[in-house]
Amino acid sequence: MILEQLFSGLVLGCIYGLVALGFSLIYSAFQLPHFAQGDLLMLGAVIGLIASRFVGLNFVPVLLITVVGVGGIGILMERLIYRKLSKHAIGPKIICTVTVGILLQNIVLVTWGSRPQSFPDSGFSGFPIVFGDRVFPPVYTFIILVTLILVIILSILLLRTKIGLAMRATAYSHDLAELMGVKTSSTLLITFAIGAGLAGAAGLLIGQLLTISYTMGIAIGQKGFIAAVIGGFGNIPGALLGGLFLGVVENIGAGFVSSGLKDVISFGVLLLVLLVRPSGLFARVKEEKV
Repeated sequence: MILEQLFSGLVLGCIYGLVALGFSLIYSAFQLPHFAQGDLLMLGAVIGLIASRFVGLNFVPVLLITVVGVGGIGILMERLIYRKLSKHAIGPKIICTVTVGILLQNIVLVTWGSRPQSFPDSGFSGFPIVFGDRVFPPVYTFIILVTLILVIILSILLLRTKIGLAMRATAYSHDLAELMGVKTSSTLLITFAIGAGLAGAAGLLIGQLLTISYTMGIAIGQKGFIAAVIGGFGNIPGALLGGLFLGVVENIGAGFVSSGLKDVISFGVLLLVLLVRPSGLFARVKEEKV
């Protein structure tokens, strides 16, 4: 029983972790909690479903189309909206992110409709995992593997490339990065696109488990935000660990207490972390951003 709950929690935590990674990347670069992140996840699920209908159920091209598509939408958002707010106070910026999220929901509602839809049952093939008498579907394997691959790619990008160095320098200080010759405007654009693309990938993955609707990103976006806070906002490794931690705690608590208490458990954990260690459970004493 405990192993089943642990495994299910890790799978769910992978989704939370990807959303939290997007939150932390964008926060590190913009000093802005991007509350439309969950709605970008919803767009990822919608784009992924549309792409699967055109290119078939081959996972790799569908994933690429989804990440590029949502990343492109993120580029438009940064260029047309958030860049114009760069000099504003934090309050109007946060209100803007919430407004953008509501706008995205309504655009999808008008163009896509309110009827929930699902990926075909045939889905993406893979290897089922057996714990005791319970058999987990192949998509669980996919979620873990894809999350691992995306995290490895992101780590290599941030730590081993010039773009990653520019992103880390910009996150540390825009002014110092400019003095070092970094084009911060382009770097911010890339950072936002990556953060949006991660949300899109999470949407495609969670779309294999849930029905897809224009409101699906609200709850998952909240959990991703909680995971980012648990990991330490702006702490990239902590964001993933926070997601895995939240997924496991939420799932085990729901399994042994009541599934109706999932949200209570998640927000209870958030409150406890804010009271005991507001910098995050996995934040370092001297935190390095991006």
